[in-house]
Amino acid sequence: MRHTRNIAGKCQASAGLVLGCALALSMSALPVAAKGYSQIYDLQSGAGIAGSTLPADAKPAYTTIDPPGSTGTTPYGINDKGEIAGNYLDGSGVSHGFLWDKGTITSFDPPGSINTQVGDSGCINDKGVIVGYYGDSTGTWHGYLRAADGTITTIDPLGSTGTYAYEINDKGMVGGGYFAGTDVEHGFLRDKDGTFATFDAVNGSIFTAAAGIDKEGDVGGEYYTGDGLRHGFVRTVGGTITLFNVNGSLQTIVTDSHLTSKGALTGYYEDGSGDWHGYVREGNGNITTFDARGDTNGTYAEDINDTGAITGWYEKSNQVPLGFVRAANGKITTFRDPDAGKLAGQGTEPEGINSAGWIEGNFEDSNGLIHGFLRTP
Repeated sequence: MRHTRNIAGKCQASAGLVLGCALALSMSALPVAAKGYSQIYDLQSGAGIAGSTLPADAKPAYTTIDPPGSTGTTPYGINDKGEIAGNYLDGSGVSHGFLWDKGTITSFDPPGSINTQVGDSGCINDKGVIVGYYGDSTGTWHGYLRAADGTITTIDPLGSTGTYAYEINDKGMVGGGYFAGTDVEHGFLRDKDGTFATFDAVNGSIFTAAAGIDKEGDVGGEYYTGDGLRHGFVRTVGGTITLFNVNGSLQTIVTDSHLTSKGALTGYYEDGSGDWHGYVREGNGNITTFDARGDTNGTYAEDINDTGAITGWYEKSNQVPLGFVRAANGKITTFRDPDAGKLAGQGTEPEGINSAGWIEGNFEDSNGLIHGFLRTP
């Protein structure tokens, strides 16, 4: 296992499923010979990646991200300003949120929280507002919104007994899922004024979550019914829901990625043989499938940016994960953080990508410690 979110939420809702949601994933990939160079940010001068101009033939730069006192770090979201939101574990195993901005790290926790999680790839918008969820002393989970000035507001739909905020757009609209006294998770869209629209992808679904949101409030996500198999959906801000699956798939996972301004989203699907492949679904409904390499043991697309570039990871038989970036034209480049370990369960797992092609995620080193990273082209 790589990293595990210590939450109920989506993991509880998807118990027994192999992949997806916020569950830890067992990943593998083959390391490549050509490495980038490791760069640790100079916290005093602010020197490093942000604002620098790289020559045309420069190799990608890697910045390691670890909040002070961290025993495990996982960035989840990055905005177009290069700000990164994520989680880290302290020495007691308690999870906290953090904001990384040009090397400065700010830790935060909502009042009354005993466990703080940020959302996913779209958990931070270009105004620096972060969404996520936290557990209180009663074991109840609540959504929250952290403004750029650090002010934190709890967000729970009426009657919620557990709320998970995953994504936010630049208008301040939030997408996520919630429970209301049963084991059924429902989707929600929260407007900036605090009003909620709640929904289920289909009647009788036991899990619906809005995982990605675009600038207008359209959301993409996934649902499943009693058979436990995942399927995708897109919901317009007006409430029209379109269901979809990759043709011939056993189940289709919509990762907690951005929904682009053109309505594209990404994820991965399981074929009839139990193998996993990446896909991109365009706003017009056309779906293109892909593998990071022809001999992979599984390809897992995690996020898409507004230019159509996709990042994620893939695995091979040696069970070491390797990252990839797929350009809008379909060209795929694989990579690993130069400080990542090369043994089974160690390696590189990208989580998000912004419009400039900056990629963040986590890697496990040769000592089994998990760190955050930022990769710039």
